[in-house]
Amino acid sequence: MTSRLVAVALDCRDPETLAAFWCAALGYRVREWWSDAAGTGYVETGDGDGAVLLFQPVHEDKAVKNRLHLDIAPVQGSQADEVTRLVGLGASMLDDGPVLPWVVLADPEASHVVRHSNHDDDAGRDLLPDQQGQGGRRVGCGAPAG
Repeated sequence: MTSRLVAVALDCRDPETLAAFWCAALGYRVREWWSDAAGTGYVETGDGDGAVLLFQPVHEDKAVKNRLHLDIAPVQGSQADEVTRLVGLGASMLDDGPVLPWVVLADPEASHVVRHSNHDDDAGRDLLPDQQGQGGRRVGCGAPAG
């Protein structure tokens, strides 16, 4: 017997605002708003094919680094263009240093770190504009240092 993944649940202060960010980032839509027996309201998002993201309200602020993050990649266009788009939606840049082969962003609540990755082979990876022509570095996927 095995289990199946039903949803990735994200604790947040403002479920509707954070759901709107992730819907815009991933091309998702709000599938359902619902409340539990205690009256706590949840926002469920998805695209019908991929993972469901469930936004659940919490009262406490984020205090430590997340143990779970979402790795995402652009469906089309360059890595740098997608990072620019996500920042325009409300994400913030956390790490764009030349030591790491990926770009680290935070969503608008800074509660869920995004390692923006491109899972193509090395030859297909984009260079960030400030690195092009200077030996560049690939924007890719990996584990955090330290």
